[in-house]
Amino acid sequence: MRKNNTGFSLIELLAAVAIIGVLTAIVMGGYSSHKMKTRDAVRLDQMKTIEEAVELHFVESGSFPESLADIETTIASDPKDPSGRAYSYKRLPGGYCIGTKTEKITQDSPPCSTDVSDDNYTVVGP
Repeated sequence: MRKNNTGFSLIELLAAVAIIGVLTAIVMGGYSSHKMKTRDAVRLDQMKTIEEAVELHFVESGSFPESLADIETTIASDPKDPSGRAYSYKRLPGGYCIGTKTEKITQDSPPCSTDVSDDNYTVVGP
């Protein structure tokens, strides 16, 4: 008597699962990179908002704020980046420095030093 084999063999099923796994890994790798770039774009946008608030404080009071707490009426109190890390701020003689740690975007050499040693992206003003 002959059996009618109409199903898939174990080897065929394992090959299909392996192909699906490889394709999923490729797609998720690109998605992860895209998410990092998006978080960096949000960080830079928030840093621009903080920079504008610091400049507005200077126009209104004639001096740069000592800390970000001094401009809470203009920005959210204790602003955080998308990963929950606070932005660093340092008042400099005649200016200021705002810093953060980015995931993809880097500078060759940060133009100023904040108190946070792992900041890899800073903005100096004015």
